[in-house]
Amino acid sequence: MDDLTAAFSGLPYFNPFMGVNLSSTCATTKLIQCTMLGTGMCDVTRKFLEKTPEDATDLPYDDFMARKELIEHVIEYDEERTRGKSRGDPAAWEWTPILYVFEIAKGSTKRQEEVGHVVFTDPTLTRFLMVNLYGPPTCQCGNPYHNDYRALVTLHANQFMSLLKYVYYNKKKPQPRWIRATYTTNAQPLNPAFLVPADTDSPPPVSSKQSSNQPPIINILSTDFIPSLNDHHFQRIDALLARDPSWGIPPASVRDSVTEKAEGKALKLDKKTSAFQAGKMLVTRECANCHQVEKVGKTMMTCSRCKTTTTTADGGAEAQKPKREKKNKKSKEAEESMSAEAYFAYDFYSEYQASQNDYATKASVESFFSAGKHANQGHTNNWAVLVCSSRYWFNYRHMANALGMYRTVKRLGIPDSNIILMLADDAACNSRNKFAGSVYANKGRGLDLYGENIEVDYRGYEVTVENFIRVLTGRVADSMPRSKRLLTDDRSNIFIYMTGHGGNEFLKFQDNEEISAFDLADAIEQMWQKKRYNEIFFMIDTCQANTMYSKLYSPNILATGSSKLAESSYSHENDNDIGVAVIDSYTHHVLSYLESVNKTSKATMEDLFSTYSFEKIRSHAGVRSDLFNRQLDQTLITDFFGGVAQVEVLQEEDDAEDRFTKEVPAPTLPTEPPAVLASVRPQRMPGTKERLSSGHGGTNGTRGPVQKAKTPADQGLLQALKLWGSSLLVGLLLLWTLSR
Repeated sequence: MDDLTAAFSGLPYFNPFMGVNLSSTCATTKLIQCTMLGTGMCDVTRKFLEKTPEDATDLPYDDFMARKELIEHVIEYDEERTRGKSRGDPAAWEWTPILYVFEIAKGSTKRQEEVGHVVFTDPTLTRFLMVNLYGPPTCQCGNPYHNDYRALVTLHANQFMSLLKYVYYNKKKPQPRWIRATYTTNAQPLNPAFLVPADTDSPPPVSSKQSSNQPPIINILSTDFIPSLNDHHFQRIDALLARDPSWGIPPASVRDSVTEKAEGKALKLDKKTSAFQAGKMLVTRECANCHQVEKVGKTMMTCSRCKTTTTTADGGAEAQKPKREKKNKKSKEAEESMSAEAYFAYDFYSEYQASQNDYATKASVESFFSAGKHANQGHTNNWAVLVCSSRYWFNYRHMANALGMYRTVKRLGIPDSNIILMLADDAACNSRNKFAGSVYANKGRGLDLYGENIEVDYRGYEVTVENFIRVLTGRVADSMPRSKRLLTDDRSNIFIYMTGHGGNEFLKFQDNEEISAFDLADAIEQMWQKKRYNEIFFMIDTCQANTMYSKLYSPNILATGSSKLAESSYSHENDNDIGVAVIDSYTHHVLSYLESVNKTSKATMEDLFSTYSFEKIRSHAGVRSDLFNRQLDQTLITDFFGGVAQVEVLQEEDDAEDRFTKEVPAPTLPTEPPAVLASVRPQRMPGTKERLSSGHGGTNGTRGPVQKAKTPADQGLLQALKLWGSSLLVGLLLLWTLSR
């Protein structure tokens, strides 16, 4: 491979490094690239020897200089050792740095402490050096992850060996032999005994009495390591390996051999420095606000104005028990000190107030929880998330795809406030665009999709996998403006559209990162658990698009894609004046059909899907409806593409006594009683039933208009008899007075 690179390096259009991202942190991807392209193609030396710290935007200045110093030290060691030896001699092999920051697979880490640092390899990919670079150990919070560097290096080395055994399970691939690991700090430079020749069959044994002033050296052999991978790792590793048939997903037996086990092979370390013990301990003694640190023997903070962290299962919760008991005792004594009369009056008043609002509280609670259930109650609002994951001029068609969907959902009634548009936005004003400020989806250029009324919420380098997942799950910063938030609830129907370059169970984001089908499925499951949607319609236009929805498992999801496994998705047509393809075939077909749909249309999803054909789309578009709980011929297209809101008017149900009531005209009475009578009006006694009405009640003492009055049939007669009796009594009294 090195000879091939040298042969083509003189050509002006050939860049031997264009297929390798030297800044990649994914160890799985880097091992695959090293195997297929050679270690020379993945050498990160040029990043540190030919660049300045200002050029390396992904590393702070101190981190950049520490890695540069380490790489220069290894180069000097190799030059001195191999001086005068022939190139083909294994003794002339040199160490090649292939990673300067790594995680097992992209997106697999949950804590910063799980990220390893510099990895060197020999030309055969069977021997590895690992060095972690740490700063001064100033933290005293008690978390072993902060200072127990030996445990961290041990964990990283075992994880990396587990990865090697899993990726290189095929005997035709390189077979790993050993990993030699250590670390450095500001006060502890690299151990002089750490470096060994790259052709060493087995690393020198480590002395049991290593100097405490020097970082320890840890040897991990392929025959003696701790399996350290978990399901979170396997999901992403398998997605990377499945892209190339020459690799494939390892069998279950290989997976079991490298899976982390609670009762696995015993570490040749005591529990204090065990990688697993370190991984299970959490920060328990550091205040999250002022960062004050308590003594090691304590488990909770005494800082009254700061928010404290939770405790672990080492007795922290029990340590708070005496304080709670003491507080409860004081409360009890205060209650006993109250006079009997005051206590009775307080208790009676409390019970009385509670009984007054019992019916209202019960009705409100039942209404709240019944509305919060995931029952299929229909939707009341529509949202759209439109994602173009590509950038650069030659991906013009992908931006036209997203803008075409944006125009359609706006035309059918979804407002900009309910649309999240993620777009690179580098086509309209590109210097190669002959029609500046415009984006067209057909070679006739009859409709400008960019126009003057477009709102891009995430543009340029904001279009990332992280931001996309945060939008779906609602895990955004408090400072994020409302226009960039997906403010949905459990009555929201969401249309998610994605377009770009993809493959088997992945979609690329701007040629820099990828989102897998597992990531998408987990994000949507979070949405379901957090009641962020009623139904989702997921549409994707990319190569092998149907594989992206194959891992979905949440309910109420309807999905469709442009192409099946191992099949490409093609563009529709080119514009000679623009110079590139202007739209993809699948999206063009869908948009053409939606032009016949309006806000009141009764067209269904079944009608749309029935128009799919290989002759029109040039690929086998797919549909997945097993997670969807409605019939496709009863699901309107406007349920997802339109903004037609379904409004519910909730009325209180009549109780049993209403069967004996009837409507009578409302009497002409003052809408508010006299102030004197209102002030002395007796309240209902506890236990009496009060009815709720939207036009009655309130803390301000006013009443709404009387709409209807319901009275028992015999109650009118009784009132009439009382009126006549009162009149007769008054008349008799008047007559008796006059007769005297």
